[in-house]
Amino acid sequence: MNKDIRDYVKTCLTCQQVKSIRRKPFGMLEPCQPASKVFETILCDFMGPFPASGKGRQNKYLLVVVDEDDNHGTWDKHLQKFTFALRVNVNETTKVSPALLNLGRELPLPFEREISHLEENQDLERLREERKEIPRKLELVIAWVRENIVKAKEKHKKQYDKYRTDHPFKEGQTVWIKMHARSDKEKRVMLKLVKRWRGPYQLGKAITPVTFEVLRIPGLEPIGKRHVE
Repeated sequence: MNKDIRDYVKTCLTCQQVKSIRRKPFGMLEPCQPASKVFETILCDFMGPFPASGKGRQNKYLLVVVDEDDNHGTWDKHLQKFTFALRVNVNETTKVSPALLNLGRELPLPFEREISHLEENQDLERLREERKEIPRKLELVIAWVRENIVKAKEKHKKQYDKYRTDHPFKEGQTVWIKMHARSDKEKRVMLKLVKRWRGPYQLGKAITPVTFEVLRIPGLEPIGKRHVE
C-alpha cells in the first residue's frame, strides 16, 4: 500500500503543487571572492514593503538601510541618521568602519565638528603630509579587510551548511518552482490552501553550482534563473 500511495502522489498534479517540504533546503553556500578594491563589488539589500510613511510621504521601501525605529509612520525621516551610524561604526566582518575603508579617515561626529570650528590655528603642513599618506594607508587597510572578509566567509559557510543539503539537480531535468505565497486576509487567501509549486519546467545550463537557467515547457523558452532551494 505504501508503494501505491507514493506512486500515486508522484503522478498527482495537485499533490505536486501543494506538498510541503520535509527536508533540509537544497544548496550549500557558495561564497564569492572578496573584492580587491573599494566599490569593485556592490551588494544591496532591498527591503519592503513597509508601512507607508505618513504626512504626505508614501515611501514603502528601503535600500540597504535597516530601519529599527518604533515610529513606523516617520521612519523615512531618519534615514540620514541611520546611514551616518552605519558609516562610522566598525563592521563586524571588515573590522573597520565604512568611512575609513572608503575615505582613508573616520568621519567626525557632530560635536567634533563644533569643536573643530573653535580651533583657530591649524597646522596646514601637517595636514598636507597626512593627505599624502592616505593612499598608502588605504592599501594596507584594504589588504587587512580582505583577510577579515575571507575568514568571515569561511565561518559563515560552515554555519550555513549545517542546515543545508546537496542538491540532486542536473541540466535537462524536469522540476517544479517554489512559489512564495503569503496569506492575505483582504483577498481571502490562506497559506495552507494555496499552491506552493508551479510548473513543470526544465533545467537549462548550470550558471553556478547552485543556480540554473529555467526553461518553459513546451518550447524550452528561458524564463530566468533560479537557486536550487
